[in-house]
Amino acid sequence: MAKGFRGKYFSLAAITATVSMVLLQAQGAQVEALEKVIVSASKMERPPEGLSDDFEVIDSEEIAQRGWERLDEALRFIGGGDLIQAGGPGQPVSFYLEGLPSDKTLILIDGIRYNDPTNLNGAALELLDLDGIDRIEIIRGPQSGVWGADAMAGVVNIITQDPKEGKGGWKVSGGKYETRSIHFALSNSGAKGYFGVSFDHLSSGGWSAYGAKPGEPLYGVKASSLPLEPDPFTSRRFIVKGGQPLGDGWFQGEFIKLQGRIHYDNFNGDAPDSPFTINEVDDTLWQLKASQTLGNHRLVLHYNHSNFQRSQFGGYEGSVDEVEWRDRLGRSWGGLQFGAGWQRFSQKMVAGAAKRDEYQNHYLFATSFATLGDLILQGSLRFDNYDRFDDRLTYKVGFKYPLTSELFMAANVATAYKAPSIFQLGYNATTNLDPEKGFGYNVIFGYGPFRGVYFKNRVKDLITWTDPDQDYTTLNDYYYNAPGTSTFQGYTLSFAQDLLDQFYLSLGYTHLSAKDAQGRRLPRRARERITYSLRWYVGERDSLDLSGFYVGRRFDVDGSKIGSYNVTDLTINHGFGRGIWAFVRVSNLFDRFYQEVAGYTSGDRRFYLGVRASY
Repeated sequence: MAKGFRGKYFSLAAITATVSMVLLQAQGAQVEALEKVIVSASKMERPPEGLSDDFEVIDSEEIAQRGWERLDEALRFIGGGDLIQAGGPGQPVSFYLEGLPSDKTLILIDGIRYNDPTNLNGAALELLDLDGIDRIEIIRGPQSGVWGADAMAGVVNIITQDPKEGKGGWKVSGGKYETRSIHFALSNSGAKGYFGVSFDHLSSGGWSAYGAKPGEPLYGVKASSLPLEPDPFTSRRFIVKGGQPLGDGWFQGEFIKLQGRIHYDNFNGDAPDSPFTINEVDDTLWQLKASQTLGNHRLVLHYNHSNFQRSQFGGYEGSVDEVEWRDRLGRSWGGLQFGAGWQRFSQKMVAGAAKRDEYQNHYLFATSFATLGDLILQGSLRFDNYDRFDDRLTYKVGFKYPLTSELFMAANVATAYKAPSIFQLGYNATTNLDPEKGFGYNVIFGYGPFRGVYFKNRVKDLITWTDPDQDYTTLNDYYYNAPGTSTFQGYTLSFAQDLLDQFYLSLGYTHLSAKDAQGRRLPRRARERITYSLRWYVGERDSLDLSGFYVGRRFDVDGSKIGSYNVTDLTINHGFGRGIWAFVRVSNLFDRFYQEVAGYTSGDRRFYLGVRASY
């Protein structure tokens, strides 16, 4: 990192550059910044340099430097990813990791599943803010051999701050569209254990989610000038964590409450408030975990529960329960982990009517890694036994090897399996659905600050949603298995480098081809994306970050062109000392008009101001 910030900040791009150079001798302070381990690639704690996977990490300091408030803002900068939102804050988000639909990516919060079995789109990413987040781990490529269903495209694990570090803090901010954000966290840690609590509140008056489609009179009118009613958004998050030493291990618990209120519009225009257009969300996640070290064995037993409630269309409720036991054995050559678990995916309410439906899964898995000289090997194997679908064996294998002192190569091959959600099975006009099967691989090269990845995924019987009349009030929409094999392939290029000791530059490029079995391009995925960030460290306490992304050609489900635009943000941070910082952020600095979903309005230029503190 640039002068004055070494050891304090490392960016998403800095992670990429550092992993590319871990085999060099001159690692210095960047290696110290990577003391935290990656857990999402194998359920084992592994240093980044010991992984063959294609991954990225966004830490809390990168979030602060960019001025990001919400998860969807950060995911727009992920290599190999594409994200669209049907309007402003809180409106539905679709995240295409390597081109696959949102529900093919497993979303975790501290290892607890956040994929809602009653949701149209998997996990409600639009509800998640980034205050109190320690880091976000993104593992690209099929991960069913580790995590099972929902991990066909990869895994995003949102890891909140650890009270065991005994830290706390607060933040207040506000800006255009009556946007307000409040965060505070308290924690205490000692020999007898730890305890932490945090609270977050984010609200925005918003703007009208629906604007106009090409050819309609209001098309091209920016959000603040639309003569339509705004669609406000409010979210709250409450987290309690606690732990107590247990012999040579821990007994730990965590409780997460996520609530939101969102106003929607419909497919064809501005819509008044009604049970169809207002959604009250109340999600509860919790975990109990016991761990123990016995010689070379590290034993872990946990129970996770996720409950999801939303009021729209009369109300929906569902849940996921999971019990898992695993044992990790340390060896001189590496490590081995094996375990077993049980899952239950339930639906309790549909459109306001009680409707109990569920399926269960029992699974076995094993993961391992080995270091043989300079060669790193890793592998995973998992067997899933569903009570309503065929059994499935999935795997993941990979290696990483230095070709020269500066150049390394890595590759991974994996299979994937995605069972239909309990919601999809009984949705409206849906008749029969079969599980999706996938196969994918990637090849990675790194040379100093440069990194390149080629990826390819094939999915058979891709589950797809369609609404014949584009009217959400009718019940003729349905899910179906697209016949044949859909193909998702492309490559990413990245560069990250300090410049002149005061600047930091990171660049990313993604090229994607996403086609169905007939060779037709799939909608809403951009063929190419470019991300960029130029950061200037002004002295010891101040920084200026100019970041943005360019979205190439893409089209919506109705054929409308929604690509070819560029959005740039500016964030200025000033440190007062004693852990207190002030920041100013300008979103959409050049006030571009663009739509990520045809007819739905994205934000115009917006100013935000805030103060944060940590102690």
